[in-house]
Amino acid sequence: MSFTKRVAVIVSLFIAAPGIARADLFTDWNAVAYDLMRMANVDGAPAARALAIMHVSQADAVNTIQNRHTRYAYQGKLQPHASSEAAAASAARNVLLALFPVQRPRIEEVYAGNLRALPDGPMKMAGEAVGAEAAAAVIANRADDKTTVPDIYRPVTTAGVWIPTTPPITAQYAQAKPWGFDRSDKFRPGPPPPLTSAEYGRDYNETKTLGEREVPSERQSKRKRSNSGRSQISAWLGIKPPGNWPRRDGWNLPSVQGCLPC
Repeated sequence: MSFTKRVAVIVSLFIAAPGIARADLFTDWNAVAYDLMRMANVDGAPAARALAIMHVSQADAVNTIQNRHTRYAYQGKLQPHASSEAAAASAARNVLLALFPVQRPRIEEVYAGNLRALPDGPMKMAGEAVGAEAAAAVIANRADDKTTVPDIYRPVTTAGVWIPTTPPITAQYAQAKPWGFDRSDKFRPGPPPPLTSAEYGRDYNETKTLGEREVPSERQSKRKRSNSGRSQISAWLGIKPPGNWPRRDGWNLPSVQGCLPC
């Protein structure tokens, strides 16, 4: 047998292996999910949540069979002889049915097409069961994620009292249960210092000084840093800087299109 034929046989066997889930199956369900959300007028953060639930369910289902990565919510017994494709399809189907029950005909149509492409038998049945269980586990995990609490964010405050800046939609997601770590503010920076603190006074005076129109020593220092930065860029790119590169003082910026002060 020639080398080309041997490679073709190996690839064919790999694609046909029941434990391997095709990438096309996942992208197909992504397209279905986007269509369903468009029809349900779901977008923004709620759409991202729906996709995350579906994707994590599929990942938990497939890893229950392949055991390659840590599972998130589903901790059922490993099923190495189940069909990964059936599990991924079943997980997507059950999540979307739970989130968009009105769209059941469309969901079932796609799911039936997935199953028709797989050989009947215990492997397919086991995969379907794994997918359903993984979907149920992830949905239960997100049931109390606080994404449906009332939006009480109001950008109203007084001088010196800081409030977080957030888009004017789904502000409650800032307090939602995150994926992969325990609380939403774990890595969030704290508020600025109080107006009466020494730290605030120091920063205010520094900003005021730097913002003055005529501070020769500071302007000279900034210009040196700016020139140094342009020289480094030129060295990296292997080019000689042109004479009309933008300067920190901004006087020749109009001659440079689409470039901010260096």
